[in-house]
Amino acid sequence: MAGATSQISLAFRYCHLSAWFSCSFMGKFVEKKGNREFPVCIRRVFFGVGVMGTGLATAFESLALMYFFYGIVGGIGLGIGYIAPVSTLVKWFPDHRGLATGLAIMGFGFASLISGPAGEALVSSVGISNTFYILGASYLIIMLAASQYLAPPPEGWQPKGMQDEKSDEPKKRKRISNDSQ
Repeated sequence: MAGATSQISLAFRYCHLSAWFSCSFMGKFVEKKGNREFPVCIRRVFFGVGVMGTGLATAFESLALMYFFYGIVGGIGLGIGYIAPVSTLVKWFPDHRGLATGLAIMGFGFASLISGPAGEALVSSVGISNTFYILGASYLIIMLAASQYLAPPPEGWQPKGMQDEKSDEPKKRKRISNDSQ
């Protein structure tokens, strides 16, 4: 059983590696094209097809298909899909970049609170392969709907706290030093 577990866990490694590569090499493309244009919709397609393809892999009991669909295709979609909300949030909250990024990452983790129990309930009622088909289709629809609301701020926009009313120049933030205490 330990051999089977390590073979299956390799799919997770491929997924994370594919996500890292797609984040690294597609970041500028996603940043340039935005969230609604057709070429950027590939993240939804890759992720949804990756999850649904994992259902196909389980139906055929094919480890190679699992590596391909979950590990590579789904990982690419995950990586590209990760960039879009993070880069958009940072643009809306340039004065709180760390918080905005942290909340986006928290959202990815929070999703497991919903998808985990949903997946468990689906597996017990419709089986493993059908669960992946249903989740993959659901992710496609949810990501499509969510991307319609994900838009960067207008060009040159800054939050009120970063604007100097007199000169329209961004305010310089004060640095807090431990020496001043």
